[in-house]
Amino acid sequence: MLYFVFTGMHASNGALGSRIKLLLPNTMWYFDTFLPDLLRQIGAAFLKGGTRTLFVGFARGVSSCFTSLGGVLCLIGAAAVGGGVYLAVPHSMEKNTGQRAGVWVWGILLFLAPLAPYFVIENPWFSLRATVPSFVGAGLLIDAALRLITRRERIFAIVCASLTAICLVAGFSEVSDYHRMGEYDNALSAQIRANADQMSGRVGILGVEERPLAGNYGYHEHVASVGSSDWALYGKLVADGKAELTHYYPVPLALEGFSYYVEWNRESKRISGFEQIWLWNPRDMTLVRMNPIESAPEDYLIYDPSGTLWGRIFEENGYRYVSVADPEEK
Repeated sequence: MLYFVFTGMHASNGALGSRIKLLLPNTMWYFDTFLPDLLRQIGAAFLKGGTRTLFVGFARGVSSCFTSLGGVLCLIGAAAVGGGVYLAVPHSMEKNTGQRAGVWVWGILLFLAPLAPYFVIENPWFSLRATVPSFVGAGLLIDAALRLITRRERIFAIVCASLTAICLVAGFSEVSDYHRMGEYDNALSAQIRANADQMSGRVGILGVEERPLAGNYGYHEHVASVGSSDWALYGKLVADGKAELTHYYPVPLALEGFSYYVEWNRESKRISGFEQIWLWNPRDMTLVRMNPIESAPEDYLIYDPSGTLWGRIFEENGYRYVSVADPEEK
């Protein structure tokens, strides 16, 4: 109910408008296309996202914690919380035995209920954060399953304590990833604002990636940079500069992946549609203006400020490709 009230209040907003439109299961398209795609998203978020965040996140969390005194204290804190769970759990073992059937029912309901709206809305974009409301139900189901597997209090307590500590350490890596991405975004924003006086019109910035740093599991916009879209980058610059952008509009142009634009977004990312082209270097956090020379229709040679060839950006069959020049050929 709260979901539909909130989206209803913001239905005129382009980002949320499609989230209030209902799509009922009364067509073949729903079952042939919509439902399989939604189930694929949910499966990727819960299964792959959950396992990678837990296990890869735990390994990365442990390694990152040993890099500083604060990290070591976090590990000690996670172990202490796990120890507290170990001491607390056995006392509740017998009390819940007679309620096991009810726990299963409530666990299933609390797990599925938060997912229900996605099956009837027109735009069911399912992100990792959408799994969080179902964790309450998942916790009840895991608890009930563990109680069926073992009735020995000590084993049950050890498993609960271990899971608690592992989840906390995995969470450390997630928080660390957000922190590092925030620092990266701040550096990108600072460089753009420092060069803003030299920018005008639509400004394409090569090398700005959606996910420039390693993480546990990159799915949809999870731990994504503000460079993932022009509106996100615009919002970051406005927030940091405390003012609207009046004379330039930056557009991130990713270099990684199959091609940095395809048919649906090529009109907004063609080199010919920009007044200026800049290059972002994430290694040394610098931004330099480039000189694009059109050698053929939608085929550009990109030169750096010294006149050295940086690379070629060209289009084939509606797709844009980037070919960085070999240092020996420059």
